[in-house]
Amino acid sequence: MSDILFRDNEHSAFYREHLESGVDPYFRALVYLFGLTAETRENFPQCFDQDTRMIKPEALNDGWQTGGTARVVRMAFNLWNGWCYETEEDAQGGRISDAFTPDNLFCCEFAPYFYEAVKLRYPEYTGGSRK
Repeated sequence: MSDILFRDNEHSAFYREHLESGVDPYFRALVYLFGLTAETRENFPQCFDQDTRMIKPEALNDGWQTGGTARVVRMAFNLWNGWCYETEEDAQGGRISDAFTPDNLFCCEFAPYFYEAVKLRYPEYTGGSRK
């Protein structure tokens, strides 16, 4: 795992700890992204059911979410199963699908880690790590 970019020791530890639950590229990318912040690590069970291996999109409306954590969760959900909101309009009348475009997801401090997650999810196309 030394060739994987981690934000800090907590990020690396969260990733290693959860890899025991699954090693497919979908799960690697999901866990990698949820390990990015203290908030996403703490709220991982509210966002993903490990028993059923199902995402919980309603978590995007939880009070702990910030602009940054919402980007992390959106990216993780999308890499998990291609998930995007089913409607085009959010509660404020904006286009939710815009929140999933690269220019909205990657325009933050997490961009290098988002790219790393893409490499974990698609190693066969990106030369990313399979570890």
